[in-house]
Amino acid sequence: MKILVLDEFLCYPIDSGKKVRSYNLLRQLAERHQITLLCFVWGDAREHEGIEHLRSIGIEVVTVTRNNPAKSGVAFYFRLCANLFSPLPYIVAGHISSTYRERLAQLVAGRKPDLLLAEWSPYAIYLKEYSHIPRVAVAHNIESNIWRGYVEKSRSWARRMYVNLQYRKVIRFEHETFGWLDGLITVSPVEQEQVRKGYPGLKVALVDNGVDTEYFAPSSSIEEECLVSFTGSMDWRPNQDGIDYFIRTILPPLRAQVPEVRVLIIGRQPPEWLVAFGRGHGVDFTGSVADVRPDMRRTAVSIVPLRIGGGSRLKILEALAMEKAVVSTVLGAEGLAITPGEQALVADEPQAFAESVARLLRDKSERQRLGRAGRALVTERYRWDSLAGKQSDFLERVVHER
Repeated sequence: MKILVLDEFLCYPIDSGKKVRSYNLLRQLAERHQITLLCFVWGDAREHEGIEHLRSIGIEVVTVTRNNPAKSGVAFYFRLCANLFSPLPYIVAGHISSTYRERLAQLVAGRKPDLLLAEWSPYAIYLKEYSHIPRVAVAHNIESNIWRGYVEKSRSWARRMYVNLQYRKVIRFEHETFGWLDGLITVSPVEQEQVRKGYPGLKVALVDNGVDTEYFAPSSSIEEECLVSFTGSMDWRPNQDGIDYFIRTILPPLRAQVPEVRVLIIGRQPPEWLVAFGRGHGVDFTGSVADVRPDMRRTAVSIVPLRIGGGSRLKILEALAMEKAVVSTVLGAEGLAITPGEQALVADEPQAFAESVARLLRDKSERQRLGRAGRALVTERYRWDSLAGKQSDFLERVVHER
């Protein structure tokens, strides 16, 4: 098939969970179909490398130049205020570009694609007018679930009011979009069932997140006995909330049990306020790193203290593939075929979470047992090649039935 993929940015070089998934699945799809990727570029020095690499694996890349909008400062808050008068949520309205829309129209006319695929559900906004072509979106998260979490965790009255307005807009956008899409791909069974119940007329497929089990492999490197780490893009608000929550509520009882514990946060672009807050409590941040594996290898326990989120956590799959013991909240482990106590420990209350981490720090054999079981799980169920096959089959079915 000729598949025209719409996305926000290049999926290579890989420096976020979304890019991990997009890159690995598109790379596999390009072996079966003709893939054209339409995306924005911002002027980053690495973008030329990304374009050349994607073309080398058979993906045609078409770019639209755009300024990278800041996520702080006066201009950012002006855009947030302006969005009060838009019927669309900011995560959709902030990505609308007339140039992008025009380039898409040219590609549709010239390539005559068999399928349009929005690689992030807000980009389905661009697909609405092309009702003569099968249209599918990928829900890396059900965005309304994310925004409901933001509402619940907002501390100030003003912030809660604004976030609640965005939440209602996201719900409306999803309700309308899921009503005309020809197919939706979800990444967790929980969200697949949610969509099936809410939109029985929509074809929905489950294509789990996966992991490269050869790249993320066990190592003979010596673990640092009291090192715990978190891996994730730190410019994503759910990760920021999770680490803020860990430092405030979990780290104190953990230190009471293991005074020598050290905490390392691995991930790109942590905000200055969180770095300052963390370092005041003895927490270190790596910032952007080319390869997370060296820091993960020396980690004794991988933590996932998330309170907001959707989809499923690539960070857990990567840790398990490296035979690392994982402690997660219930939401953090949601969507994965993990049996608590067998492949990972799961705890929601701060005291219970701290006790789980402390127990593993003291018991190396238990860490090893969990790590081996976790590695076996991801090797059996979460390999990218089999997941790409499921996605390809679903896309072919959507086109065939149209």
